[in-house]
Amino acid sequence: MVKSLVKNTEEVLYLKADTNYTVYNLKGGKKVVSGFTLKRHEERSEYNHFLRISRAYLLNPKYIKEVIDQGSDKAVLLMDGTLARVSRKRHDVLAQLA
Repeated sequence: MVKSLVKNTEEVLYLKADTNYTVYNLKGGKKVVSGFTLKRHEERSEYNHFLRISRAYLLNPKYIKEVIDQGSDKAVLLMDGTLARVSRKRHDVLAQLA
């Protein structure tokens, strides 16, 4: 079982995979590193409303500023200025935002 490093998931902008670690990116620019994979975090019930847009990103939809079409590619711009590329097989996940 994965221990929660963050008390309130509303503070989490996104989770980013880093090999066998996960970096929590929080409001205010703070970062917290977890020793578990992104998949393990994705399976937790408190993150079931987050969107998996690629192998590397699990986003809190509350902090998505806009979806950018770049030809056949798509990217998501977050409130903190992070630009996260959406993998082609996960383009349908963005339909949940509409």
